[in-house]
Amino acid sequence: MNKLLSHPLFILLLTLFCGLFWLSLYRSTQSFSASKQNLAKVKTEINFKAQELSKLESEYQTAQQDFTKEKIARNELLLQKEGEFIVQLPPQEKKSVETVEVASHTPWQKWKDLLW
Repeated sequence: MNKLLSHPLFILLLTLFCGLFWLSLYRSTQSFSASKQNLAKVKTEINFKAQELSKLESEYQTAQQDFTKEKIARNELLLQKEGEFIVQLPPQEKKSVETVEVASHTPWQKWKDLLW
């Protein structure tokens, strides 16, 4: 048995086995860390989708209220109740402001213009 353990071919095979075992553990560790990163990405995406869903649910609840339905009927469809009048004003045009360049004079030039 001692001859078998000290034989160079056995030592070489044992070394190769240990090297393959170490390589397998190293790749498993890399795979584990990649899976951990993917899981973190999926969790953030789930949180984002949950926030988006809650926002859409609140918008849906708001849209289902009677006040919102009446607002849409009045403003967008121009419907009215009996005895009401609708006054529709045209959109206001924005006036452009012209810039006037003022020549800045030194105090001596102002005195000169004032006296002569």
